[in-house]
Amino acid sequence: MSQVPLSSSFDTPIDTRPMMDWNTMAWIDLWFEFIAISSILFYIACYYIGNSKNLRIARYWAQANISVWKENFAHVGNEDHKLVKDGPRDYIYYGSGRIYVQTCYALLRLVARHDPIQYIFDYFAGKDLYDRVTIDVLITETVCDSIVFALLPRKTATNVLKTRWDLDNFPKPRDMTGFPKEHYTMLTDCPEFTNVLWASPKVKKAFWKSLGLDEQGQGELNTHPIIEQISFTDLPYEKPKKLEDLAQPKMLQFVFRLPDFDKADASTTAYQRELSELVMEVIDIIGKHGKLSHEAKSKSIRLREIAAREIMRAEEEERKAVLADQKIKEKKEKMNEILKLSPESQRKAEAKLKKKEAKKLQSKRTKRA
Repeated sequence: MSQVPLSSSFDTPIDTRPMMDWNTMAWIDLWFEFIAISSILFYIACYYIGNSKNLRIARYWAQANISVWKENFAHVGNEDHKLVKDGPRDYIYYGSGRIYVQTCYALLRLVARHDPIQYIFDYFAGKDLYDRVTIDVLITETVCDSIVFALLPRKTATNVLKTRWDLDNFPKPRDMTGFPKEHYTMLTDCPEFTNVLWASPKVKKAFWKSLGLDEQGQGELNTHPIIEQISFTDLPYEKPKKLEDLAQPKMLQFVFRLPDFDKADASTTAYQRELSELVMEVIDIIGKHGKLSHEAKSKSIRLREIAAREIMRAEEEERKAVLADQKIKEKKEKMNEILKLSPESQRKAEAKLKKKEAKKLQSKRTKRA
């Protein structure tokens, strides 16, 4: 007689869920799948459209400026590509082989049109909301003396100075005849050099045009200046912790806001060339007038000596703090070792430790006397 297996509470329950019936299924039942697939397709479409537009902007800028760069540099880009893509939103354009210059790099940082998530993040973070190009020019070391200056829009100058130790501590504001002080601020540690810089007609014209005005201040004022920064320094951007980090290569930097090239006309393209010509003009002014008078050079050296003393003082205070922490740690370790001893050995060890400390204290007093 066969035995019938008894059911038990420990038996695995039978899956009684109904099987999917495609005949009775409605479209609403696949809502999650539709949302997932639609999101993926939307992201792919955004990436393709945004990446394509950024590439068009970068190529337009390169084409607008290539004639000026070729006239001034022996080598522009590499043999295969003048414009180097470093990502969907980053492009590099560089030149070398020019008097007064070691290297010149232009980094185009464009809006994250290819990435909706990054675009939303940048929007709420308030950064990278528009296209810009940053041009870094490494000046030959022996061409000029140590100079720090900056030309910044007045609205953004405070925020820039918060991130730049060199500009916040060395140059001072200066006003000059014909300078658009309502819209820009000039910082310099060497007025004799910035006087020569502002005397250049190309520099004046480029700055007034950046505002949408002529040199008499007439015209329609731009909401945002196109020239966002021109700075020159041989000091670190962040406060150095070590004395050897104080001296840096001489770096000339330009930051320009890029226009909407889809709406660009001949004048927009021409002004982009003028900005490249401005870069070359400032390079030549540094090369020809960067050797300072004895008085200006002495002032520049004195400012750097003051900064060097402050760094040395901070280094000494840090060393003292490290030594103090080390002594406290060693004392705690000795006390923990004493606590592990017998009561009689503890008394002897504590007496020996107090005697040693008293001897050190007496030695310090003798040295002071």
